[in-house]
Formats: sequence, structure tokens, C-alpha cells
Amino acid sequence: MRHQTGKKVLLLADLDAQAGWGKYSILDAIGIVHDLDRASWEQVVTKAADDLHVLSPCLMGAGELQAANIRQLLTRVRSMYDWVLDLGRLNGTSAGVLNIVNQVFVVTTIRYSRSLFYEARRVIDALVKADVVGYRLLHRREPD
Repeated sequence: MRHQTGKKVLLLADLDAQAGWGKYSILDAIGIVHDLDRASWEQVVTKAADDLHVLSPCLMGAGELQAANIRQLLTRVRSMYDWVLDLGRLNGTSAGVLNIVNQVFVVTTIRYSRSLFYEARRVIDALVKADVVGYRLLHRREPD
């Protein structure tokens, strides 16, 4: 993804409840959003290789993400990053943050599957409906 965007420091804010790693989650960041400064933010994100900072999703059962809270958090840290948001599967929460994004990468696998094609088409339809004009379809290879 970093190669595709050409940016130096990225924030991967992961909204996929089935994935993630790190000591703190997006819910922790939302909990301190009003007192958030660079020092406290550095404690919340996980630093990965190649100037990638990861904000992990909450663990299942830890609480539900609300689009308004995510928008508030990402608006607060937007100036620190050229960021990428992992929407996970499109749902009410992820669709609720589409109005603050500049560009969306819809990532699918190269392997043909009707369900994958349908899901990608559903995401693109939602992007068009939300007036997101900057989206790109990327195909990734599955490992052998």
C-alpha cells in the first residue's frame, strides 16, 4: 500500500474487527481523543517497518465502533499523516467514514470468485453513492 500511495509516513487505522495487533486499540484512542497530543498518540499507535504506524481495531466484544467517533479521531490526527484507513468489510461503521476520505483503494485478490467480485462491486457502488471520486481498484496476488 505504501508503494501505491508514494507517501512517507502512513497510518493504517484498521476497522476490520477480525484483524489487528498491538497493545492499544482504536477504542483506546477514541477514549482520549479530547486530550490527544503527539506524545500520547505515539503511545497508542504501533510502529511497524517502513514508517508505518498501525492503529489496531478493538478486540471483539470490547465495544462497538461508531463512525462519528472514528471521524473525530481521524480528523484530529490527520495532520500527522498521509494515512490509509482499512475499512475491512463495508458495513455501517466503515460506510460512515467515507465522507472524510480523499482516496480509497479497493483491494481484491486476483483469484476469480463471484463473491469477491460482488463485494468489490458493492464497495464501489457505495463509494459512488458517497460521492467519493478518488478510488482505485487494486488486485493483490494470493501467496502460492
